[in-house]
Amino acid sequence: MRLKTLTYSTGAILLSATAASAQMTLPTDADATCQADIAPWFGGTVTADGAVNPPSSVTFTTDNPNGGEGPQICNFYQWGAQMFLWLTSPEGDGLVLDGEAIYNVTPAVDGLRTFQDAATATVLDVALRAEKAFDEVGEVTQAGGGTLMSQAGSLVYYGVHANDIYADFLTMQVNTKAADLVNFPISADEIKMITDYVEGIGLDAPAAPQTLAMELKTSWVDAASLPNPAAYVTMPAVVPSYEVNADNTVWTPDGTQQVTLALVGMHIVGTVQNHPEFVWATFEHLDNAPDAAYWYSNGGTAPVEWPYDASGSFTFLATGGTPDQANVECMTTDHKDGKIEIIAEMKDGQPVCAGGIVPSDTVRLRPWGSIAYTPTDVSNGTVTQDVFDKVVTNNTALVSLNSDVLGQIAAGDARGNYVQTGGIWTTTPPGGGDAPIPNQGGDQTAQMRGSLDLYNATMETYSQDTAPNCFACHQLNGDATNSFGAFQLSHIYSQIQPLVAE
Repeated sequence: MRLKTLTYSTGAILLSATAASAQMTLPTDADATCQADIAPWFGGTVTADGAVNPPSSVTFTTDNPNGGEGPQICNFYQWGAQMFLWLTSPEGDGLVLDGEAIYNVTPAVDGLRTFQDAATATVLDVALRAEKAFDEVGEVTQAGGGTLMSQAGSLVYYGVHANDIYADFLTMQVNTKAADLVNFPISADEIKMITDYVEGIGLDAPAAPQTLAMELKTSWVDAASLPNPAAYVTMPAVVPSYEVNADNTVWTPDGTQQVTLALVGMHIVGTVQNHPEFVWATFEHLDNAPDAAYWYSNGGTAPVEWPYDASGSFTFLATGGTPDQANVECMTTDHKDGKIEIIAEMKDGQPVCAGGIVPSDTVRLRPWGSIAYTPTDVSNGTVTQDVFDKVVTNNTALVSLNSDVLGQIAAGDARGNYVQTGGIWTTTPPGGGDAPIPNQGGDQTAQMRGSLDLYNATMETYSQDTAPNCFACHQLNGDATNSFGAFQLSHIYSQIQPLVAE
């Protein structure tokens, strides 16, 4: 089997990684509002590094009758948990992530991208997150820019992937402009339409049609920079090296080298039955960074606080780092020539990025994808009791599910070190039908469910306060003449070349 590798950039300077790693910890007394028996996902018995079956997005339980609030949010988080375990399952000589059901998507060259398939691709092209306000099709980038470095000196690198259903749908649309399917598929009938088309032009049928359409983003660091690389999902890589100038303010690409990369984050974006807007789920390694203080339920009469804890050495936070000095961008990347250059940042009147191109501290300021409201915010009128209660409900569901899932994963399985930090979707109408795709033509926050302030600390590190959630950028633009949902929900969709039968 062809093993996809990653084309990333790795820093010329690696700091010491000898400090003991720290992990975010979860409350042990959270109310068990969301749980999952993962043995059926493994085919009956949970085994270390065992293969997991993908969830059926085609038969996904819809969120009626209460619009996806309360216990119903668990369905979506269970879907995300199983998807992550499936994508990081072994397949052949690698993972499902680089197997037959998943394509790599190359970076844009002259505005064009391509799918790299499992049979012919040898390199997964990814890039440093580059500072830019708009991509080639005029849409705001998801991250809003930013280049991230770990405390041990490894740059963070990003991969873009799509499953075969996504690729097949795009190919059918580009070639036929099918007017009867303008959004990503959400049903078995639509999958059959797509499958019939691709088989008719000589392409293979989808390897995992039950997953519907999926787009993925991954983030990685150099495994050699970690004190515990065996605790990570890893992948071999071919990465650029850099020439560093005398005062460490400019890094210029000057060649390549072979490394092993360790997974630190993943966005899983997929359609499910009745949800053309995608379900957006995100995952991080437990070692990444701590959460700001948050509130959850332990089943008592009042919520309880889980405090901020910066003890130990996190991958993206120095020991004792504080939230008020965190998430300041110290460097940026020129997306044309690949040079990394210093940003001399100040925060609250104090220098944050001293010493050239250096790491900065990262904290998840919105734990579990929610603003960290407190009971005091309710009492002083900053937020309503209803909003605070929904945040507590969401926090509790995610803590409960993560604790349950991680407690069942076998010892020695690196997947037991990753946590689902949130998810977001929109609600189906009370009378039934499909959930809406958010539209800039009006405020649709009331229709959103789950983690309403969702981001990933390794992918949207510096845009936590500028883009409230995934739908801030991934939505329709309100223009009836440009209402093709797939084109606007996925920013890369219009750039990718269709598949061609060999």
